[in-house]
Amino acid sequence: MILIRCDANAEWGMGHLTRCRALAYALHELDMSVSMVGPAKDLMQPNDAEVFTHWQPMAWHDDQAFGVQQLLALAHKWKAVGLVLDEPRADETFQKALFNAGLPWLQFDGTAQKPLWASAVLNALPDANASAYAKVLQNPQTTLLLGPQYAVLRSEFETAQRAGKHIDPFNILVTFGGGDDRGALLWCLKAVFPMLGAHIRLQVISGHANPRNVENLEWIANTGHPWIEYAIQPPAPWTLMSQCHMAVMASGTTAHEANCCRLPMVLVSVVNNQHTPGMAWQQAGQAQYLGPWESVSESALQDSVAQSMQDIRSGKPDTQTLVDGLGANRVAKAIQHLIHCHPVEAL
Repeated sequence: MILIRCDANAEWGMGHLTRCRALAYALHELDMSVSMVGPAKDLMQPNDAEVFTHWQPMAWHDDQAFGVQQLLALAHKWKAVGLVLDEPRADETFQKALFNAGLPWLQFDGTAQKPLWASAVLNALPDANASAYAKVLQNPQTTLLLGPQYAVLRSEFETAQRAGKHIDPFNILVTFGGGDDRGALLWCLKAVFPMLGAHIRLQVISGHANPRNVENLEWIANTGHPWIEYAIQPPAPWTLMSQCHMAVMASGTTAHEANCCRLPMVLVSVVNNQHTPGMAWQQAGQAQYLGPWESVSESALQDSVAQSMQDIRSGKPDTQTLVDGLGANRVAKAIQHLIHCHPVEAL
């Protein structure tokens, strides 16, 4: 049994749950049993019941010494042999308790800026490197899984492609995650709207958990124009993304999906922890990162979108596919190997 600990809600967003679910499905394909700890049960999808042995809601506890004991109690109850931790709030107290309990775990990280005790650390950003982690690793046996080849995506993205650059109309993907867009989506719509017309359209993807969907849809309706398609929790987002030519989006976990679809990206950060990924994608030459959305003028966004459109239409070198869609399989096999090398004694 592998436990997966993550969180998902309107404030926290849905990206952590999305990639943890994709990883769970890959583990299931390797005949490993998986249980989810953290998200509410109303976030379960129809096929989840076939993959997850247990789905246990559990709020994150500010008293991390207490919270980790809750998790270890479940690990003991369900005879877990390993853990996946997708929780950036897990401090050293939390991690040391896992380490001392002898439970091997893989931990998602995106900064290499805090002490890490995990058995394996995964950072799928383009600039992830071992030298940065040498300064923060506390466990000499930690395995590092670094780079976009370890990006955990839903399996359908493996075959996703970008729309041909000469196809009309020119479709721009707009997405700010599955949670609260914090006003960024409406700001983007207002900024880009003057550029739209019969030959330039927007494909918006939002989530059920976004409390601003009604406000956004009302604004679109008031424009009276059919150039914006607004999809809420579409069942196959990879299909919609592959029909687009570029993306304007938050620099969160969805950026890996956009890169897999070979979409040039104009990125802004919606929350603080998206600044580092935005810079990483820009330094890799895969995106323009403009900074926190509140500090970006509408004209600056328009200029960046216009430049990307011009580059695409003029035939400049295509965006590289750093993410091949096979990361979930690679990580699942790494976890399988991790469990084999670190058998768990009774917790």
